[in-house]
Amino acid sequence: MKKLIYILLSLNIVVNVCFFSSACLQSFKKIDLDSIEEKSLGNFQGSEELPSLLELVNQINLQNEYLELRTSYVEFDGNPTEVEAKIKAKKSSALFQGSTNFYYEYKKQDIVPDTKLEDIIKETNLGYIKTDNNMPNKKELLNSIKKKNMLSARFLTEEDFDIDEGQTDTYAKINAKGITFKGSIELTYSCGTEDLKEKLSDVIKITDLGDYQASEEKPKPDLDWIYKKILEKNPDTTKYLNKQDIKVKNEVNDDGVDIVGTDENYTGTVHITFKIINEEV
Repeated sequence: MKKLIYILLSLNIVVNVCFFSSACLQSFKKIDLDSIEEKSLGNFQGSEELPSLLELVNQINLQNEYLELRTSYVEFDGNPTEVEAKIKAKKSSALFQGSTNFYYEYKKQDIVPDTKLEDIIKETNLGYIKTDNNMPNKKELLNSIKKKNMLSARFLTEEDFDIDEGQTDTYAKINAKGITFKGSIELTYSCGTEDLKEKLSDVIKITDLGDYQASEEKPKPDLDWIYKKILEKNPDTTKYLNKQDIKVKNEVNDDGVDIVGTDENYTGTVHITFKIINEEV
């Protein structure tokens, strides 16, 4: 873990040194997947005979705090087995590079019959759904359900439910079918044909993060501290904000810094303020 934190800190240093040069930013050093500290993932179960990329990424994140790896950053390098998988960074990934192997013991889970939909779909507000139609289809609904309920709904498939009559462009009721799940649940969302970017300022409403206790090792706040404080100050609006969604735009000053979105879901800049409290000598 310490090794990974040091890597992230070093990336912040590179940005702080090079922020005046666009060429330097373009050569921003990515995190090497092989530097991930914990590659032994233990025992876990999934919905298929072999682990999916999403299940593997979830398990990697559980074993490596603060990593927050995503399936949009990596892909399988070859086929996974019940005990080992190799992943590599996608060429489009701006944060990761290289490849590495992970080790585990995986088996297909026997799902308990008659599980209530409401027990696996805790978050029913699915947010914005991009669709080519007037309203989202079953696949688009399922993808959004899993995005908002990543762990609890990971075994849900299109064959497990039907969309009830009366669906609109903001509402759908789904009914369980088959023997695995039971019950029904109402979902809300907005939809459209365009990619929608949320303003970072609509998510980070409280920008004064309070006091920062400086130390000899960390005289100024790093991204990890800033991210945690943003969540602490904005608990209602940052539910889906991940640390990879933001980055420091330029050098951290003595009283603040500009934060910008790195994810395709966020746009704009927010100026964050804080007060540095130095250690007493």
